[in-house]
Amino acid sequence: QKMNSLYRRFLVSSRYFIVSTKYSHETRVISMVDRGDYLCCDGKLTQNPKSGLTCPCLQSYRTYHDGVHAPSRKQNVQKISQILDEKVQSGDLIYDASQGKTANRLTALQKALMDYDNQPIIDRAELMLSKQNNSQKEENTNEQNDTNEENNDEEKVVMVPRGLFIHGDVGSGKSFLMDLFFENVTVGRKRRVHFHSFMQYIHQQIHQLKQKDLATKGRNFSIDTSLEMNPIHRVAKQLSSEVTLLCFDEFQVTDVADALMLSQLFSILFSRGTVVVATSNRHPSTLYEGGLNRSYFLPFIDLLCRHCIVHDMNTSTDYRSVTTEGIESFFFNQTCQKELKKYHTLMQKLVDNKSSFEEQVIDVAFNRVLKVMAH
Repeated sequence: QKMNSLYRRFLVSSRYFIVSTKYSHETRVISMVDRGDYLCCDGKLTQNPKSGLTCPCLQSYRTYHDGVHAPSRKQNVQKISQILDEKVQSGDLIYDASQGKTANRLTALQKALMDYDNQPIIDRAELMLSKQNNSQKEENTNEQNDTNEENNDEEKVVMVPRGLFIHGDVGSGKSFLMDLFFENVTVGRKRRVHFHSFMQYIHQQIHQLKQKDLATKGRNFSIDTSLEMNPIHRVAKQLSSEVTLLCFDEFQVTDVADALMLSQLFSILFSRGTVVVATSNRHPSTLYEGGLNRSYFLPFIDLLCRHCIVHDMNTSTDYRSVTTEGIESFFFNQTCQKELKKYHTLMQKLVDNKSSFEEQVIDVAFNRVLKVMAH
């Protein structure tokens, strides 16, 4: 049904539902309803500068100690749930129904990510942004061609899988299952990192951008509020172009500087098709609870819940204590041979005498190092 130059288009399936409008030669999403495990995103949508409407799905960091994996498209990829069952049957793990449910969730996401890549979304977003920057004369000249091009691509819909936010008590196996997922998901550009390290990197990149702008442009007596000059926006765009899948361990927000930028940072990541999987000891609604100016943080909670399925591990078992049952103390004096022997006995027990340990040095913040025993 057409209403002059404005008409409404409905795309309905069993998994997604989009309501969009088309005015002149530009298409914009005005609302989106989640149906199941997917959010649906039309790759050619961008922000409407007049109304402020934007597609909630449209719009990396370098290698840390976790690193980045090159593209891998295995023909016979093991399901996460299957790997977990095999470990239980072999006696390596204890059966846990909560872990089984979480593995099923991760298996579904693993399947959804099999052929997914966010690059087409980024390309279309950049194309539409460049068109917006063209002069009005050029837009009028090419209006008919642009309209025909978009009509041809109108049916091409990019389905962005919803991520997963796994929360539960400590020692329940959240990180273990996410690591299984990360190792076996066939996404070419993926990274796994501790959330605290991730935020340190973001702050570092923002600082470097500001220093670079200061060196090349000098100090200005006016504020440039354009997105092109916004350091958070610039860092997020670069990050989204480097990774399709981000896996965060120990998602926790305690710093006010982190809290105030997360909404803007992740809105860009999500809108450019980046998928997020995270583990946390807290439900999203309790993140940054009691923090300074928390009202500015609340939009991020809504954003996170919209783009990630929130899954509760719902178990009270702390598996860290299973292999240490009967151990009286975890504090050992390395100068005492008797305690040092207890220490080595404990470390071997933790890995079932399958590996040997050696000392390793880990770099931490502020040029500090930490010596640990690792296998």
